[in-house]
Amino acid sequence: LGGLDGAFEEFEKGLSERWKDTAIVAITEFGRTARINGTVGTDHGTGTVVLLAGGAVKGGRVIADWPGLKPAQLYDGRDLAPTSDVRAVLKGLLADQFG
Repeated sequence: LGGLDGAFEEFEKGLSERWKDTAIVAITEFGRTARINGTVGTDHGTGTVVLLAGGAVKGGRVIADWPGLKPAQLYDGRDLAPTSDVRAVLKGLLADQFG
């Protein structure tokens, strides 16, 4: 996450006064399964992460529902269960940012 933090810092420096009006979205394309597969790796999973940054974002907090990693809590018995729709997060951000 240090590299991502550095990139955000460079955006802030480069944008100067415009930073206060800026919202940045960093989102993973896919998550990883919570269970190891047959080749001792993990497969593409359902759960993902969305990070919001920028001067226009009221940050300093983590908003999440943690579904847990016990077998009964996993989606399809092997995957972190999704708890929010990424599209809803983006919709809220776009509505706030652009009306």
